[in-house]
Parts: sequence; structure tokens; C-alpha cells
Amino acid sequence: MEKIKLFLINVSEKAKVSWARLDKSGKILLRTLLVSLLLIVLFKALPRHKDALPLKPDIVIPVQVVKVTAKDRPDIIILPGLVLADVDAKLAAERAGRVVEIYVERGQAVTNGQALLRLDDRAAQAAADAARATYEDAARNLARFEKLSKTGAVSQKALDDIRKAGALADAQFREAEATLSYGTVKSPVDGVVNERYVEEGEYVMPSTPVFDVLSINPVRVTVDIPERNVLSLKPGDAVPFDVISRPGQIFTGTVFYVSSKAASGNNAFRVELKIPNPDGALRPGMIASVQHRRGIRTQAITLPLEAIIPQKGDNVVFLVRDGQAVRQLVRIDAILKEEALILSGVREGDLVVTRGNRMLTDGSKVEIKN
Repeated sequence: MEKIKLFLINVSEKAKVSWARLDKSGKILLRTLLVSLLLIVLFKALPRHKDALPLKPDIVIPVQVVKVTAKDRPDIIILPGLVLADVDAKLAAERAGRVVEIYVERGQAVTNGQALLRLDDRAAQAAADAARATYEDAARNLARFEKLSKTGAVSQKALDDIRKAGALADAQFREAEATLSYGTVKSPVDGVVNERYVEEGEYVMPSTPVFDVLSINPVRVTVDIPERNVLSLKPGDAVPFDVISRPGQIFTGTVFYVSSKAASGNNAFRVELKIPNPDGALRPGMIASVQHRRGIRTQAITLPLEAIIPQKGDNVVFLVRDGQAVRQLVRIDAILKEEALILSGVREGDLVVTRGNRMLTDGSKVEIKN
């Protein structure tokens, strides 16, 4: 025993010396070899019971389906539209001046001709007063010369000169009064003040925007109609639409304008509708979903949008046949609210999965749970 013990001690000492001589990479390599050897030994020692493992049962996925039917349907496409004010007036001052009074605020209703803002008009008022005095003096002179001309006391040339001076004084007076009136900015429509751009005390130049006034009863809806469908609309036609802010409510606009020229960007034609808006439910900037009816589609097939799965640029549905899911590509012609108009891929009588389809692959076992 003593000899064995001494032998083991000797081997251990030599191993320590050899380990100390190894560099870092050598130690890592040796450790890796030892771990690999240990894993091989353990794997060989494990019992093998592969044949004894129970087989995984087939999973049956519950689904809901819809039966495909073909029937005549209104041929309607949904197009995006934009609600606009009937009039969107950016008002500006017509002469330079300092703002001395503002009569309205944002959101306030205004009437056609109502004063919104006044500029300092002292200089304009003085000029108008001077022009009035000159005009009145010219009018008196003209009346006197006309009386004298009847007696032959003045020449015809003198009378003509007085008439010209009176006409010039009248024109200058009217011009001065117009300049004076330019100091007051008035609303051109019945509407609402959408924005005010200046404050009291600011000095504005001619054409400086001071107010944005909207006329929103009625409102307009603009929509771009594809070239192939533009001839199906004409002024006076009624067109339904809805907006997100009023779910379930259908508005009806009347076509009052159809563009005579297609837009260069999308080759579509601009169509505008007009809609009464007494309660202000429709506001400029809202997005409208316009229902354009092109006619009747005979023996058309539609599917709920929930039945269709977009996959890598394709549109896929799952059919149920003999208790299994069958993956099927479909071609869509148009989106009709919550349904899609199908060109090909399914036929009348097919059972198409509407619920549970996101869990399916081709060949999955299914059970209908409608």
C-alpha cells in the first residue's frame, strides 16, 4: 500500500508540474477534451427506450366556417375621401397699419360682413376728411358755375374745367374712403373663425394673413375616382359615405363637380360632393369612406376579411375537406367594408375557415364548431 500511495503522489506531482507548464490555450484544449470524454461515457451509459415512448396524439383544432355562396350583389368599391370646408378663407389686411382692436376669437361663429379686426385709422381718417372737404368745395363751385353759364357770365371752357375738377375731387374722395375702410377686416362668409394669426399692437403689412375663416355648412368631400369608373358618376348623383368619428352613421353627398382631366400622379379623376352640415358633425380634415356603386355583380363570391390571411404577398384561406384544413390561394378584386370580393380560388359550396385559421397549416386536422 505504501508503494501505491507513493506512486500516486509521484504521478500527482508530475501532473501538477505538467499543468503548470501549459499555456492558457493548452489548458482550455485539455479541459475541452476531458469534458467531451465525460459526455461520451455518460451517453453510452444511458438506457435507450425510444421504442417504448408513447406516440404523440394528433391535435384536432376547433374552427368556425362559412359556406361559400354565389349571388348577385351590388358592385360597390370603397374609396378614401377628404372632408373640406365649402369656403376656407385666409383673410389679410389690405393696407399697412397697427392692430388696435380684435373683435373675435378662435372658434367663434361669424356672419358675412362682420368686422373681425381694426387697424389704426387716424391717418386714413384725416385723409378721408380732407378729400371730403375738397369734394364738397368742388361741388359748390360746380353748382355756381353752372348757374353763371346760363347767363353767359362764364365760358364753356371754364365750366368744363370746373366739371373736371369736381370729378377728380369725387374720385379722390372715394379713394380715401376706400383706404379708410381697408383698415377693418371683415368676414366674407357665414362661418367660424378657425385661426387668428395676429395680436393687438402688432404692425401688419398688406397681404399679411390675420384670420382663417371656414364656411362649414355645407361641406365638401373630395374623392379620386379610377379612370374605368369615372363615367358612372355625373353631377346630381347621390353618393353615400361614412366617417370614423360617427360609426354606423351614413351621410349622403350630391355630386356637383367631376374633373374633366385625370391627375398625372394616379390617372384618377377628382370628384367633389356637397353635403348639408347644420350640426357641424362633419369637420374639415376628416377622412371619409366613400361608397362608389359601379353596378350589379352577377354570381359574385365574397368572403369575410377575417377568413383571409396575407402571407408574403399572397392572400390565403383554409378550406375544410374531409376533416382536414386545405391551404388555398385566392385573388381579391375589391374590399367591401368587412368583406372581400373574390375573383378566384374558391367556389360555391366550399367551407372556408373564419375562426381558428391562424393556427392552421396545410393538412391540420380540424373540427367544425360553429
